[in-house]
Amino acid sequence: MKVLFFQRVPALFRKEFFEQLNTKIDVFLATGTPSENENMKCFEEVSIKKHLKSEINYHLGDRVSYDSNWKKFVEDIEPDVVVITPTPRMLSNYLLIKHCKKKGIPVIGWGMGEMPNRAGFKRDLHAKIQRTLVAQLDGVACYSSTAKSYYQSLGVNSLTVAHNSIDTNKAIEDLDVVKSYGEDKLSEITEALGVDMSKRRLVYLGRIIPSKRLDKLVESLANVENVQLIVVGGGAEDYVESIRRLAQNNNVDILFVGHKSGVELAEVMHLAEMFVLPSLGGLAINHAMSFELPCIVSQGDGTERDLVTDDVNGYIFESENFDDLRQVLLKALKKDSFEEMGAASRSVIKNKVNINLMVEAMEKFLRSHSNVSNK
Repeated sequence: MKVLFFQRVPALFRKEFFEQLNTKIDVFLATGTPSENENMKCFEEVSIKKHLKSEINYHLGDRVSYDSNWKKFVEDIEPDVVVITPTPRMLSNYLLIKHCKKKGIPVIGWGMGEMPNRAGFKRDLHAKIQRTLVAQLDGVACYSSTAKSYYQSLGVNSLTVAHNSIDTNKAIEDLDVVKSYGEDKLSEITEALGVDMSKRRLVYLGRIIPSKRLDKLVESLANVENVQLIVVGGGAEDYVESIRRLAQNNNVDILFVGHKSGVELAEVMHLAEMFVLPSLGGLAINHAMSFELPCIVSQGDGTERDLVTDDVNGYIFESENFDDLRQVLLKALKKDSFEEMGAASRSVIKNKVNINLMVEAMEKFLRSHSNVSNK
């Protein structure tokens, strides 16, 4: 079975998904390049049937875009199913769907649902516009159960949830390596990093940029005793220094360990007790939970609801309400141990949200809509 995916950009976090799916079906992937204003990590090479480089044109300050090569790719590949991001902001989606209907090619949407923090008139208007697109689709594969409810409200009948996930297997393998270390080696790593094992250890993982709201996390920990905030990630030196000064002014013990990946990242995460994400985010939560960490996260696009359950494996605070974040932090820090909550995170990743189940759900849904489902 040939499946043609149209993705505006080849996001790095999608690489393993496409490669694993390609072991089950023939994956053709058409991608463009990010706009000049985007800062997104992308892949160049990917082990699939074929990676097609498209030309994406951006308009109105990047608010809308158009894929100039969509028709050529559909006609050259003659796919059994086409998968698009179901956004009306990609104007070529409307023409692509119309063309595929004439050819008898099913078109599936693959999306996150509605954007978080959009409310009132803007939310209602966007839903009305999006309905003009998704009503023409043969089905939608959803990132989360919240997204499924949203697309149902727009009139989509054929839906599945393929829980959005990174390559959880790699993180688990790296953690297993670290868990095999002897006490002496762990002590050496702890000392080299500067981790204070006598304190409660919270970890932030991500880029150090204003939109990630690390400053608000620091302020939420103001004058909270016996806590060390470990920051994993990189950023501009002047901004990192401003966060360091903010922490000092608020009596917060903060430790910057820089960018980490692979086993080195697993080492840091193993030494931490709880992951905190002060800004919106989905896949960062999966990543942290793969390292057996409970999570404090904000309300977002709904993926967090499938991952985190209050008092079970973490806490969810109201988005952009940093007074609420502080109260959640104080509540969490009253616990003597996070070990049980970490085990609950591991269970979610093992049994509900991981890349293997994501690939399985997507393959099953695509085959159910293909004219060659038995191939």
